[in-house]
Amino acid sequence: MLNPEEPWGTGLFGCCSDIGVCCFGFWCLPCLYGKNASKIRGTSCSGPGCCYALCPCFTCMFAGTLRGEVRAKYKLPADPCVDCCVHLCCSPLAVCQEAREIKHRGLAPAGAYTFSDPQLTAPMRQNMA
Repeated sequence: MLNPEEPWGTGLFGCCSDIGVCCFGFWCLPCLYGKNASKIRGTSCSGPGCCYALCPCFTCMFAGTLRGEVRAKYKLPADPCVDCCVHLCCSPLAVCQEAREIKHRGLAPAGAYTFSDPQLTAPMRQNMA
């Protein structure tokens, strides 16, 4: 028996439903794409983020593949159309939608899609012998 598909948590144009993700996508879309890939694939975010930034002609192919992985993981429909076409026509919106879905489904830890700076502490004092 086939498992029914679940709807996306927010629509493609639902950017304002999560201002943190929206701002992250606006200011550093390749970083957001890399974080999405990291959460879904369990890999570093730097490689996918760099590919997204440096290979804009092929974005629809590899970003569409990640969208397919998100859909498969959460049993989501190909909405509004095929994954690579969504990224071809409106990739920034698709990346933000995927980030909202990952966050909504609980895969992303709290604060994963914000600009908050990590707490910096001074290194321990070292004594020269």
